[in-house]
Amino acid sequence: MLSELISKHLPEVKVYQLEGTYLMWLDFSAWSLSQEELEVFLHTKAQLFLDEGYIFGEEGSCYERINLAAPTQTLVEAFMRLIDAVKQSGIYVSS
Repeated sequence: MLSELISKHLPEVKVYQLEGTYLMWLDFSAWSLSQEELEVFLHTKAQLFLDEGYIFGEEGSCYERINLAAPTQTLVEAFMRLIDAVKQSGIYVSS
């Protein structure tokens, strides 16, 4: 469900298919933000606190990991905050 929501509203964010886990990886590199800029944006504008990919190694820069073990409504609300923050910021607005 979240994959569909992201691909519809934020198609430049790559979602990796889950493989027997409840952890979803998102690739935000298409936004051309530094890891620091991405982290600040997610925290301050979207009020979204995910696992930053860089904590798993340098190649994780501009990736984020989200734990999907939460109520569906909570996850939807979190990603709607992200979508709204992106639209307000002008980072990217899908056509």
